[in-house]
Amino acid sequence: MSSIAILNHRYLKGMSPRVRIVALAGAALTLLFLAQVLFPQSNRFLANTQRWTTASSSIIRSTFLRAKAQAPRRPIHHPIPKLMADARDQFDQKINRQSKTLQQAVEEYERRYQRAPPKGFDAWFDFAKGNEALIIDEYDQLNRDLDRFWVFTGAELRRRCIQVGFLPSVDLVRVQNGSTRTIDVSKGFVDSEVGARAKGFRIMLEKFQDRLPDMDFPINEKAEGRILVPWEETQFSNLTADSSLGIEHVLGGEFIPDWRGDGNVWEAFRRTCTPSSQARRLFTSLRSHLKEGQIPISRLANAGVTAEGASEDFVFPTDIDDKYDFCDHPWAHYNQGHFFSDWRSIHALYPMFSPAKGAGYSDILIPSHYYFSSTKRYTYGWDSVHMEIKDVDDMEVSWEDKSDDIFWRGATTGGGSSPPGYLAQYQRHRFIKMASDSSEIKKTVVFADPPGTNNFVAASMSIGQLNSDLMDVAFTKAVGCMQYPGGCDGMRKDHRFADAVPLGENWRHKYLIDVDGMGYSARLFALRRAQVHSVHRIHVGVDPTLLHYIPVSQLYSEIYNIHAYFSGPSKAMLAASNATRETYQAAGLNTRKLDGDAELRKIAMAGRDWMFKVGRKIDLESPTRRVDRLNRSKNIRSSQNPRSLYPISSENNISASVRLMHETALWAARSKVLALILVCVVVIAEQKPFGKDGYIRGTGRTFKFDQGESLEDVRRRASQVVEEFIEPALKMCRGQPPERHLVVVAHGIFNSEFLGALLARRKNVATGSWEYQGMTNTGWTRAQVGYADELPPSSSAPAPSIRTDPETPVNPSSAPSDPPPRAPIDTDLERLAIRILCTDVTSHLQGVHRQKGGIGSQGYDDKQKDLRAFFAGKT
Repeated sequence: MSSIAILNHRYLKGMSPRVRIVALAGAALTLLFLAQVLFPQSNRFLANTQRWTTASSSIIRSTFLRAKAQAPRRPIHHPIPKLMADARDQFDQKINRQSKTLQQAVEEYERRYQRAPPKGFDAWFDFAKGNEALIIDEYDQLNRDLDRFWVFTGAELRRRCIQVGFLPSVDLVRVQNGSTRTIDVSKGFVDSEVGARAKGFRIMLEKFQDRLPDMDFPINEKAEGRILVPWEETQFSNLTADSSLGIEHVLGGEFIPDWRGDGNVWEAFRRTCTPSSQARRLFTSLRSHLKEGQIPISRLANAGVTAEGASEDFVFPTDIDDKYDFCDHPWAHYNQGHFFSDWRSIHALYPMFSPAKGAGYSDILIPSHYYFSSTKRYTYGWDSVHMEIKDVDDMEVSWEDKSDDIFWRGATTGGGSSPPGYLAQYQRHRFIKMASDSSEIKKTVVFADPPGTNNFVAASMSIGQLNSDLMDVAFTKAVGCMQYPGGCDGMRKDHRFADAVPLGENWRHKYLIDVDGMGYSARLFALRRAQVHSVHRIHVGVDPTLLHYIPVSQLYSEIYNIHAYFSGPSKAMLAASNATRETYQAAGLNTRKLDGDAELRKIAMAGRDWMFKVGRKIDLESPTRRVDRLNRSKNIRSSQNPRSLYPISSENNISASVRLMHETALWAARSKVLALILVCVVVIAEQKPFGKDGYIRGTGRTFKFDQGESLEDVRRRASQVVEEFIEPALKMCRGQPPERHLVVVAHGIFNSEFLGALLARRKNVATGSWEYQGMTNTGWTRAQVGYADELPPSSSAPAPSIRTDPETPVNPSSAPSDPPPRAPIDTDLERLAIRILCTDVTSHLQGVHRQKGGIGSQGYDDKQKDLRAFFAGKT
C-alpha cells in the first residue's frame, strides 16, 4: 500500500490543486472499494469504513475550498475595449461609403429605397455637398416614416394635412407663394401664439421657402408621438384611404383631446402589433427565460465572470434600445412613461411631424426646435448679450478640474397618469430611486487592480456605498407627485431632491447622464457639444455608440461598471479587494497600462467634434429639405386641384336646395364644376326669441351670443375658405377661358363676409364700387373672378347684369350688418379683378309655392329641416 501512496504523491506534484484534489478523492474511493471486496464479512470494517468516508469527505471539501480560494482566478476580459474598437470600425466604414458624386447618390438611393429620387434631388445634393455634409445616403429613418403615405394620392395627402390641423395641440406650417407662415387652422388665420415647435420648424424652412411648392406641415405640439395606426389598417389601406367626409368620419366621431378614462396609449399601441404578437394576445405574464438584453450565461463565463456575481451588472448594450419591441415584450411597457400619456393618440394615418416618437408610431420625425433655436436654458455656449453661440461656453472648465461623479438634475416629468398608479416605474423615477438607494443590496463591480492596468477584478459592493462614491443625481421639482404611491411625501422619501442649477453647472462634471422624458431630451445637443462625456438612455442618430457617447440599458444596472472602467476603483472598491489582492492576479498575466480617463476624454471630444460636423443648423436643414423633396410631388398636385377637397361624385350627394338650381345656366355647366363648397354655420350671429317677431342682432363686429360666433369669427372662416379653395382654383385656371365654376352654398351672413374677405385679400382694392346688399332666401349671385392681367379689355367684355338690391325684402340673416373691414390681410397676393354678372337670382323659385309655416316647418314638409340638418345634407 505504501508504494502506491508514494507513486501517487510523485504523480500529483505536476497537477494543479483542483486536479490534485480530484485525484486524491478517486484514490481514496478505490482503496475503500478494494477493502470491501477483500473483507466482505467484516461488519467492524464496514463501520470503520463509514467513519473514514465521513471524515475523508470533510477533509476533501475543506481542502478543495482552501485551494479554490488560493488558486489564481481566470483573467476577466472586459468587453468595453472591443466594443469601442468595433464602433470605430463601423463609423469609419459608414463615412467612407457615403456617395461622392450625384450619380453615386442616385444609384445608392435607387438601390436602398427601390425607387427613383424625387424631383429636386440634384438641388438637395448640391446643397449637402456645398455645406460639407458628412452624411449623404443614410436617411433610412426619414424614408421609413414617409413610406406609409405613398398609398395616398396627392389630393388625399393634402386634405389630411389640413384636416389634422383642426385637432387640438396641432399647428400648421403653411408654405404658400414662396413664403412660410404658422397657422392655427381652427381659428382660420395666421396665429402669433402657435406653439414653439411650429415656429421652430417654420424658421428652418425660411432659408429655402422661395423654392418650395405650396404645401402644409401639421406640427405636433406635444413631446411624444401621436399617430398609432392599427395593424389591420396598415395592411388594408383602403379601409381609411378616403377622408373626403371629414376627419370625424375617419376617426368615428368627435376627437376628444384626453382619455377621460375610456382608454390609454398602451391599448392603442398594442393594436399596432400583429395579431400573433404577445401584446395582442394579452399574455403579459409570460416572459422569455432571459431578461431583455441579458447575454447568455456562457458569454459571461467566457468573460471570466460568474453569472451569480455579475448578471446584468456586467452587460453593456452595444446600441440604443429605441427600437425595443414592446409587441413581443408587453410587460416592459410598464417602465415607459409615454405609454401612460394623458393625451389621446390618433388612430388613423394622418401626417404628423413630431420631434420624437417610439417604435410603432407613424409620426414623421423632424429636428426639435430646441436644437435649431438658441436659448440660455438649452444651448451650449449661448451668449445672450451678443446673441451668438460661442464654441466654448463661459462656464466650461478644463478636463482635469472636472469631477468624476455622475451628474443629473431635472424635474419629475416623463409620463402621464392614464391609467394612474405607475409613476414610480418611469425612466427618471427608476434611475433617481436607484441612485438614491442607501441599502446594503450588493452589486458586482469590475475594475482594474492594480489601477491603470488591464488586470480586472470583481468585488461585491453595497449599492449604498456605490451611490455615495459615484452619484450626484437628484430631482429639482416634484411634478404630479400626488399620483405617486404615498403622494408627494412618498416621492421625496424615495428620491433625492436638490436645488435646480444653471446649464453651465453641468460642465463641471465628466459624466452627464441624459434621461429622456416622454419623448426626447431638450438638452441633448448642449450635452454633446460640451467637453464632457455623455451617457444616454435614448438617442436617435447616425453617430455610433461607444465612440461619441455611451448608451445605457433600461435598467441602468451597468452604469457602475461603466464608471469603474473609465475612472478606476474608488477607495471602497480597493478596500473590498485588498484581502485577496494577490490571489486575483492570474498566473503569467502580463499587465499593460490602461488609461481609462484618457479614453473617456476621447469619447467626450469625439462627441463634441461630431456635433460640430453634423449638429450644425445647416445639418438640421438637410433632412428637412429631404422631407420637402419626398412630399412635393404629391402635395403640389393637390394644392392645384380644389376639386379633390370636396368632389361632386353624384347628384345623390347634393342637398335638396342645391337641386333647385338644376335648370339654371350655372348648373348646366356642372361637368366643369371644380368643387361644391358647403359652408356650415354651426353657431349663429343672430337670434330670434321664441314666440316673438323679429331678429336680434348685436352691434359691432365682435358681439356674439352665448355659444355663438361674432362677425369677426365668421370673417375668419370666410378667409379660410378663400385661402383653401378659391386661391388654388384661381391658380389652376389662370390663363384659361372662364368656363370653370365654384359653387358656394352658405348662410346669408357668411355670404356677406365671404365677398368682403375675397376683396380684402388684394391690395389696391376699391371695395366701395359694389356693396353687398343681401339676397333673398335661396337666391344666388354670379361673379367672374380672375387675375387683373388676364381679363379682356372692358370694351370687349360682356355687359354685366348688376342688381344691387333684391326685389323682395330680405331676412335679417341675409342682410349685411356693419361692413367688413377693407384693409387687405395679405398685400403680397396678386391683384384680382372681380366682375359681378348677376345678383340675387331667384328664377329657380318660379312655380314653387311657399308652404304654410315657411322654412323649417316640418309639419307641412318633412324635407324642411333646421339649419344644422339642412347643411348636413340630411333629407
